[in-house]
Amino acid sequence: MTKPTLGQWVTAATNIAVLVGVLLVAYELRQNADLARLEMTQTRISANQQAEAAFLDPRVSEVWVKSFKEPEVMTLAEIRAMDSFLAIHLNQMMRVHEQEKEGLVKSGETLKLMQADFPFLFGSRFAKAWWEEFGKNWPSDFVELAGPVVESVKDDELNKKFGRLQEMLEIE
Repeated sequence: MTKPTLGQWVTAATNIAVLVGVLLVAYELRQNADLARLEMTQTRISANQQAEAAFLDPRVSEVWVKSFKEPEVMTLAEIRAMDSFLAIHLNQMMRVHEQEKEGLVKSGETLKLMQADFPFLFGSRFAKAWWEEFGKNWPSDFVELAGPVVESVKDDELNKKFGRLQEMLEIE
């Protein structure tokens, strides 16, 4: 048996150093991906908080309530306000959908969010009519995913939810 030469020792040490370097790079990439996912989640939460904060303005809340209680008497300005409301929420959903396609969020995350949020977004005749008119303008893969979820929401979902809440609280 021959003794390893100095060159063989240097080669072995270099190979080990390269392997350790590759492992460290892989670890750092994973950390960066985890941080990116965390940042995307935080951005989505912040956007939702801002959208909810808009309802602190009674005028915004009144337009939203009118959209499911009396959509037939909405003014054009109120219709446009609700158009923005729905478009903003769908844009947030679209961002998650794109991130899912890129592998940045878990598979099925977009559908899960749609199933949770759409009863509040599309639970009225107004929102259903809006989707019928403007839904086709979104990317087809998004529409294929969102369409069945929108259709599964009842037209009077919001009226029923908030009506029950009023009854529970005995509000006129």
